[in-house]
Amino acid sequence: LTRRRALLAAATAGGIGATAGCLEGSGGSGDTGASETSAQSSFFVFGDIADHVAGDAAASELLVPVGQHGHGWEPGPRVREDIGDADLFVHGMEGFQPWVYNIRGDLLADGADVATVDASADVSLLEAGDHRQEEDDHDGEDHEEGDDHDSGAMDPHFWMDPIRTREAVGTISQGFADVDPANADTYIENAESFGAQLEDLHERIDSLVAEASSDVLLVAGHDSFSYFVDRYGVTVE
Repeated sequence: LTRRRALLAAATAGGIGATAGCLEGSGGSGDTGASETSAQSSFFVFGDIADHVAGDAAASELLVPVGQHGHGWEPGPRVREDIGDADLFVHGMEGFQPWVYNIRGDLLADGADVATVDASADVSLLEAGDHRQEEDDHDGEDHEEGDDHDSGAMDPHFWMDPIRTREAVGTISQGFADVDPANADTYIENAESFGAQLEDLHERIDSLVAEASSDVLLVAGHDSFSYFVDRYGVTVE
């Protein structure tokens, strides 16, 4: 492999493979077990982590279809009902999916017995650049020139770094343990197992980068590789 091809492979593995069910041991969305504990996730990355942590001890489901970000997406009544019926609602940082925090406000106002966990809460985040909303938005909506990818000041794409993703695994594991203490040991064990796979992924990417022949990666369409750059010291154009 040339360094460019190696970096493309590594980027794909780091951004998608770690968090979209490519690693062994994924529970699979909607996996149910003996426990009645249930979790709903707002984004496929968070949903995949929740699947790994839940295993057979809890039910884990995804609210926004894979391939959609949810930036311009608004949940219908059924989605709100699903969240209201869940024990745990897993989501990202404020500004990443604005509808999430509207629903969180509704849950608080209603006194709903639903715990919420921000997957990025314990992650060392990077400041966001001047991101423009990607033109091929998976939601199929038009955006004006200059629209920011996120309304907050921090870059949400931490899952491009397996080590940071491992921190989110621990955060979500604690969220499950808080709502279902009887299965806390199982959630911790599942999180440790998935964390080990992420560590292995990190080592494989690190090796690919070290052995490649060029340190520049060309990416079109969407500036989402800041965490990959920060971890592996490559240049992204």
